[in-house]
Amino acid sequence: LSVQIAELAAAALAEAGAPQGTFGLVTGFDAGLQAVDSPLIRAVAFTGSQAGGMALVQRAAGRGVPVFAEMGTVNPVLVTPAAAADGAAVRALAAGFTGSFTLGAGQFCTKPGLLLAPAGSGLPEAVRRAVADVVPAPLLTAGIAGSYRTGLAALTEAAGAPVPPADAGPAAGWHAAPELVEVRPEQLVPGSRLLEECFGPVALICEYEDFGQALALAAVLQPSLAASVFTGGDGDTDAAAAVAALVPRVGRVAVNTWPTGVANTWAQQHGGPWPATSRPEATSVGAGALERFVRPVAVQNAPEAFLPPPVAPENPWGIPQRIDGVPAAPGTD
Repeated sequence: LSVQIAELAAAALAEAGAPQGTFGLVTGFDAGLQAVDSPLIRAVAFTGSQAGGMALVQRAAGRGVPVFAEMGTVNPVLVTPAAAADGAAVRALAAGFTGSFTLGAGQFCTKPGLLLAPAGSGLPEAVRRAVADVVPAPLLTAGIAGSYRTGLAALTEAAGAPVPPADAGPAAGWHAAPELVEVRPEQLVPGSRLLEECFGPVALICEYEDFGQALALAAVLQPSLAASVFTGGDGDTDAAAAVAALVPRVGRVAVNTWPTGVANTWAQQHGGPWPATSRPEATSVGAGALERFVRPVAVQNAPEAFLPPPVAPENPWGIPQRIDGVPAAPGTD
């Protein structure tokens, strides 16, 4: 499929008059590393596994090439007690969570992988009922399907839960049925397999006894691309505390909404601290994503005639400029 899409893209670019070689496809782990060795490569953007991303980071480090690797971890969802105050709210949360973590067979980097729910809310039972209605779906490759089954077995073993039976019938081959793994708060400790991503339609659910325990659990999770907080309204002080606790640990905090929620806007931040990404100051989606492929340059003590257009006083390109830090209109001396 990748080869066919690449052929379509190359043909479309050629028809539009783009220079030959504008778009190319490289397949294979080793081939990707070799591509980074080319002196023509000045920056690398990557979306995929932590193993692949960090291999590129290490390979490019020898030449000082920046690698903007978006790798993803376990994206948490924190539900406050006020948000799960009645049956209707619980059913809506269960439906939203199930729809989000099974979207695209759980193969989105923003997939919510852990739901922190108030004890006694009935959310685990409601999610299980919702999951039972989701049919198996195909994963992208045979390798991903195999890794999903291996990861699922590791998660269930770490949680002390029964290992799901081997796939059969409609879930055979590359297909995978969604799974929900219930865990206890004391199992979510640094170094646990439960805190590592499993790529595919599986999610954890954990009930907390009080909201202080929920915040403590959020603090031990790996930093991630996104987190969601579901609240009981503007006066929900627990929700305010949750947002404040998650901001240092994720690239984007979504309030009362589910991932993916990724849009090409100026306000988008699709990144996060390591190991979610290799460059926490960058975003891979939105207008700010363009900054990955530029670098700052200073031209010092040069006559005006020597200045390139972006910093010339007459500003022929009409770009935003600052003079001594103050925004200046085009043509300002």
